[in-house]
Amino acid sequence: MIEFLASQVQIVETKTFSLDVINRVLLYLDANDGPILIIKDPRSDPVIETVLDKLSIEKEITVLDRIVPNPECRDIDIMVESAKKLKPNLIIGIGGGSTLDSAKAVAMLLINQGKLDEYLGRDAIRKVLKNGIPLVLVPTTTGTGSEVTRFGVYTSGCGRKHTLASDLLRPNAAILCEELVSSLPAFLVAITGFDALTHALEALWNKNASAVSDSIAEQAFIRIYNSIRKAWKEAADSEKERYPGANERYSLLCGANLAGIAFDKTGTAAIHALSFVLSEMWHVPHGYACAFFTDAVYDINSKNEYVANKLFRIARELSIADGSNINNAVKKLGVAIKRLRSDLGLGSDFDSLENAMVSQFHPNGRGDSFAAFDACLDDPKMNNNIIPIDLELIRSIIKRKVI
Repeated sequence: MIEFLASQVQIVETKTFSLDVINRVLLYLDANDGPILIIKDPRSDPVIETVLDKLSIEKEITVLDRIVPNPECRDIDIMVESAKKLKPNLIIGIGGGSTLDSAKAVAMLLINQGKLDEYLGRDAIRKVLKNGIPLVLVPTTTGTGSEVTRFGVYTSGCGRKHTLASDLLRPNAAILCEELVSSLPAFLVAITGFDALTHALEALWNKNASAVSDSIAEQAFIRIYNSIRKAWKEAADSEKERYPGANERYSLLCGANLAGIAFDKTGTAAIHALSFVLSEMWHVPHGYACAFFTDAVYDINSKNEYVANKLFRIARELSIADGSNINNAVKKLGVAIKRLRSDLGLGSDFDSLENAMVSQFHPNGRGDSFAAFDACLDDPKMNNNIIPIDLELIRSIIKRKVI
């Protein structure tokens, strides 16, 4: 399949998480000797703990779990200092996007000099010059895609979120495991799944798009769209003790992985640039913040003929539209995306964001909240957007979100 040929990461799919799976990956990476560093979510998972207990009998392992959402440079630097004492030959990252990104940074900083802050932003004083130590990533949510990308997202000392991009950050292997998403709750399915949906969209309306990235992104969007509602219901039923299995959540995980392969080639664009500010300033979860801006950015980029043709193909494939009228099909797909967001319980305006300080966004209120989004113009991701986004357009997007 083109998506696996297009990825430089060895991808292992498995129904259950086991010591045998890890040992097979270690054998593939020729990493059977030496200490192993495990970086994982602080939340305890009995499946993961059981496997790590078995691994500790065979290998010298150290577990670090200093992970917070939107990982902070200071926490990662502390983990690096701890890791240097272990001198690991391999890192295994197990968890959501913040955990996987943290593992990438630790692997890189064990070989490259300096602090993580020094690699971030337009004024970065360091560049990633060497491959980090071998890295295996195991996602436990249905949306990060980080397990196959050259990107990591980190919060600097001044509170800004930055994307660090380097081919030398890309992991060596990824394990996609159905069992590890079987306990993922409905809300996390919604926000991580919608994050994955935006990864596919942002690869499609990206200046760096190619025939290969388009093919993978279209497949990813279709798979995610077809599975996310079912995965959300499956998770909700699990929470009510009507455990129906995890087939749909695993399908969503695989779709998110495809989207990761696509945007690994293109980067993300305007949705993610806007979402970073929402997460920085008002602590809105990343996937929720991406979902929040999807409709506004969709309406802008779908006016591009090149993008509209891609969206038309998707609408036809999903049977959202028939016939040959591209404009109607693109509009119907946009409506379907908004309906999906609503069905998953994700808000579309500032009044619906519990964590947002809504009064600050009133057009007749304080202007500094609008001005906070001006920072998007300094985000390199904004330059990837196929339609140029200027200050006036940013302000119009924000005003659209105020009731």
